[in-house]
Amino acid sequence: MPLSAKKYWGLGIGTAMFNELIQNAYERGGIMQIELDYLEGNTRALGLYTKMGFKEVAHKPNAVKLADGTLLDEISMIKLL
Repeated sequence: MPLSAKKYWGLGIGTAMFNELIQNAYERGGIMQIELDYLEGNTRALGLYTKMGFKEVAHKPNAVKLADGTLLDEISMIKLL
């Protein structure tokens, strides 16, 4: 991520986007849940997802291998509507 993107952290942009996404899902009707995945170590994302009501439902060990050989787990989360 470019360093310049950090100036937008903490402004509520992610929260606003998720509020819009969740509202849109409610308005469409028939949508029972919203699902997402993130990579371990992304604590900023986890904080947002938890704040928005997502719950961890699955953990896929060693799902991604970085160029340096580091293995990261992928975590799945769901928000029931």
